[in-house]
Amino acid sequence: MLNKKLNELKLAYEQLQSVEQILLQLCSIIYENTNKSNLYRCFKQIVKQLLPDLYIKNRTYINLYIENLQAKNLLQYDNTCNELFLESASKIAMEQKNFSLMAEVVRNVYPLEKKRHYGYSDPIGRLRKIREMRIGIYTYDQDLTKKMFTSLKKD
Repeated sequence: MLNKKLNELKLAYEQLQSVEQILLQLCSIIYENTNKSNLYRCFKQIVKQLLPDLYIKNRTYINLYIENLQAKNLLQYDNTCNELFLESASKIAMEQKNFSLMAEVVRNVYPLEKKRHYGYSDPIGRLRKIREMRIGIYTYDQDLTKKMFTSLKKD
């Protein structure tokens, strides 16, 4: 049953425009639910490098891509990647050599520690630690993977 659903998601992914595939890969790396404003910030930086001929004028365009991905059940309504397709999307990003760029942009927009304007850090969220551990796994960074795993065990 799960294999059938995963195969359906893979087929839906293959039929997407390249810009939608990139957006879904990005959401798989972000890993946590996100607002469209931050997603747009990441997406705009990535599209400049991966699809330089594509001009994303404003957030209206990304909304159309998001709606299409949601309609195909590849993206949830909180802008997280469908959990059945999450690892597949990240693996595709690795295969297409998009992962490192996306991870770098994601880490800048969604830092592990969020600094407050009055000088101290918020606690690090579990989802961001999991995201960092996934980045460590996909980029073969054993130190990062071990550090995040240890940190998650303490939570």
